[in-house]
Amino acid sequence: MAFDASHLTVLAPPKIKAPKVERRSKRVKLSLPVLVQGQTATGEPFRELTQTLSLSAHGGLVLLGVKVQKEQTILVENLSTNGQQECRVVYISHSQNGKRPVGIEFRQTSTNFWQIHFPPISSNLTSSTRRIHGRSTSTPLRNTSTP
Repeated sequence: MAFDASHLTVLAPPKIKAPKVERRSKRVKLSLPVLVQGQTATGEPFRELTQTLSLSAHGGLVLLGVKVQKEQTILVENLSTNGQQECRVVYISHSQNGKRPVGIEFRQTSTNFWQIHFPPISSNLTSSTRRIHGRSTSTPLRNTSTP
């Protein structure tokens, strides 16, 4: 006996949103010359003179022609200051014209590696500023409950 499925409705799978990752600092789009050193995904040593695509107080996005792996450690030198910082590879995008945008995170806190002041992110508001129903106000919130 054949089953007649013509009366059934096909439902689309539910959309699952990726969890929103809250950033610790804002990104700034800025191209700075950097020297990146480490090992390729196959273990070969490399040194690549490249540039940043964006920066944050905790790392940045650099353009690399060599293949690296997530979680590996690389050494990034800011050629504007000659400062060096060990970084962890946290993101690798698809190749564009033979190079890949690679997200890096500082292994240790660096207060001023890029020599840039980063604006605070909106969720880290000062105590004198609060968000009420999506609007920002500089008026302190008052306790209206009675004791």
